[in-house]
Amino acid sequence: MASSKKHSGEILLWLLAFTLFPIILATNEIMEAARDGDEIELWIPFFKEFSSAVVVLALIPGILWVDQRIPIATRSWPIRLLIHLPLSVIFSILHVAGMYSIRNLVFSQLAKPLEGGDLLWIFVFEYRKDFAAYFAVLLVIYTYREISRLRLGEAQLSAPQNKQEDTGILVSKSGLFHYIEPTDIQWVEAAGNYVELHVGSETYMLRSTMKEIEARLGNDSFARIHRSAIVNRDEVKRVSPAMNGDKTILLNSGHELRLSRRYKQNLEFQAAT
Repeated sequence: MASSKKHSGEILLWLLAFTLFPIILATNEIMEAARDGDEIELWIPFFKEFSSAVVVLALIPGILWVDQRIPIATRSWPIRLLIHLPLSVIFSILHVAGMYSIRNLVFSQLAKPLEGGDLLWIFVFEYRKDFAAYFAVLLVIYTYREISRLRLGEAQLSAPQNKQEDTGILVSKSGLFHYIEPTDIQWVEAAGNYVELHVGSETYMLRSTMKEIEARLGNDSFARIHRSAIVNRDEVKRVSPAMNGDKTILLNSGHELRLSRRYKQNLEFQAAT
């Protein structure tokens, strides 16, 4: 995994979205109540909407985790879509349970009426929205990746002339095309149905799986260090212990990656130095 700096922009976008939408929905409810002449405590609509948003935000890493393993954007997308349908039900169950738990915990402390009723009706009512929310999150993820692909530039593996010849990688950026040598890559990171090639200060998107790019790069110069990361051995500056048996890899560029204990044998010689 890349350092947290890489994902700070993505995290900021999610936080911004899940701040604005609850405010819009809460103010709509307040305006409708005012229109109908109903009296409500102003903080309650905001609390309800943010309790929902917090739970959805907490579930997004799970959606990303599922998408890494079952991406919809493949040739077999109809089958993948059918797999995601029951997953959206699980998402809704977790969302409803978390949301109502937060609300009733706070309401019980304030002696407010607890939310409840027919569980089946509540789930059916909420699932209509959660179904849209689940696939909206996936749509945002894929849209963001597509924008990133266009902004960062796309790479293509050139076909080797013979088995002994090293394969160059054709990359594009701002309409300009050039080749990079595989050994120029500092590390590779999974991004759904793409992988990100990190070369100096540049990042290029390549439509490939981690298994495919690992096979093309080979094990002499590169090592798989995580389910979603491959590192150039020459770029490893230091390997230090981390939590849960994992290790932290410091690259010459200053980026930090995680070495999973499942793949730690791939960098045993660096860890021993």
